[in-house]
Amino acid sequence: MRSLAALVLALVFPVAVLAAPNMREGLWEITTQTEIRGGPAMPNMGPQTISQCFTRQDVENPRSMIPAQSGCSIEDVESAGERVQWKLQCTAPIPAEGTGETLYNGTSFTGTATMRTDLAGMKLEVATRYNGRRTGDCRPGTNP
Repeated sequence: MRSLAALVLALVFPVAVLAAPNMREGLWEITTQTEIRGGPAMPNMGPQTISQCFTRQDVENPRSMIPAQSGCSIEDVESAGERVQWKLQCTAPIPAEGTGETLYNGTSFTGTATMRTDLAGMKLEVATRYNGRRTGDCRPGTNP
């Protein structure tokens, strides 16, 4: 189950910036909170926070920021106003499918993503909430 949670965390972050309709370049702080439902009790992973620099090129072409995830594809991306919705389909390392939604406001965003899988007979759902806020300009030495 840890590999499923790691898969979701690795995928939620890049999807958060997918097709961003109103997002400024700069240094962003992104926090995710994940809950696994349907399996044995898991310890609370607690919020995970990272800092990420988004360049003008990233914001203008958000798909370039999505790292290749072998076995996963983002499908049915729909953007309307400040809202972006998508579907996610993975065949490996763990077959899973999910949906997500992000709402943008120039210097902040919030969203949710839900992944579902059948892992060794257990039907699991991984629900992730995330938010981001612009904290300033990118500094030398910050990614990319």
